[in-house]
Amino acid sequence: MERITTGTLNLLHGHIGRKRVRKNIHHRELRTGTEDHREYFIKHWCHPVCSPLFEGACPATDGRIKEGWDLRERRKKKEERVRRKRGFVGVIKVGCSGYSYDDWRGTFYPRNLNKSQFLTYYSRYFDFAELNYTYYQMPSPEQMAAYGKFELDFIIKAHQSLTHRFQDNEFDFKTFKMALQPLKESGRLGGILAQFPFSFHTTVKNLAYLKRMLGWGQELGLIVEFRNPGWLKPEVFDLLKESKSGIVVTDAPQIEGGMPKHATVTGPNAYIRFHGRNNQGWWEGDNVSRYHYNYSDEEIKSWLPEIEQMAAESSTLYIAFNNHAKGYAVMNALRMRGLLHLDEIPPPPGETRSLF
Repeated sequence: MERITTGTLNLLHGHIGRKRVRKNIHHRELRTGTEDHREYFIKHWCHPVCSPLFEGACPATDGRIKEGWDLRERRKKKEERVRRKRGFVGVIKVGCSGYSYDDWRGTFYPRNLNKSQFLTYYSRYFDFAELNYTYYQMPSPEQMAAYGKFELDFIIKAHQSLTHRFQDNEFDFKTFKMALQPLKESGRLGGILAQFPFSFHTTVKNLAYLKRMLGWGQELGLIVEFRNPGWLKPEVFDLLKESKSGIVVTDAPQIEGGMPKHATVTGPNAYIRFHGRNNQGWWEGDNVSRYHYNYSDEEIKSWLPEIEQMAAESSTLYIAFNNHAKGYAVMNALRMRGLLHLDEIPPPPGETRSLF
């Protein structure tokens, strides 16, 4: 671990009003963070972003919060200017499918950052996060209340008993819905992601179950992801619109049985999930190898027309990157923010620097 001794730095800290101000910055002894991370955060960020990295002592303000350096407020103003300029009606929010991945250390998270600080660090860069553990484990009200304290939205993945096992799950519906109430009351519940498997075909029985699901999740911002292209029909879209439920638009391998590209909006919340284009591993891979893919600039840019269209037709457009292997999701999501002119801050330095 590198150790930075006490000293004085002369750094340029952007704009206050219309004036550039050069600050003589006295910084303490910093016990965490590599040299690259230290220089990056001092150069591009002011308090409070660096507090988790530098143990609460911001090198730019010697631990004190300076008025006018609220990154989130700067971000909101920037996004509002972009929406007015490009004619967007809805808010665009970019994030990742999950945030707690060990292989993000070194590419996004500093290697020595405590895992309990991952979400705090993540929230400095993104507007929302998908919570995927709720698919495997039924959440509790206490867990959801804790998430409600963070300054970002959460999309909660529906438990597997609601999307993969359809027998005798009435109790699971009630339990899941009750658990989400604290998050909903905090105003941080972006919606519920109901991901149905490829085996969920368009049958009369499954259509009846879908209608039941739509009725249950109507007041919770239900967003449905189909993995079987047979559901992409006008009558299904009409059904979703009637219940004000969203549909997930996916970027995935264009192979036989895969989901085609479209830009459908059926509810107040529009949604795009980038799964990667790993053709070989899509059907044969596991939950890691299936999404092992790094998008190129050209591939991300190709979605800009659809993004503009969907943002104009919705209140909020969520864009989630699910290609989480090796930190590709976070780097591609940061690049998407840059292409949409939603962020003036470059991505953090890491040991893997050729992701773009």
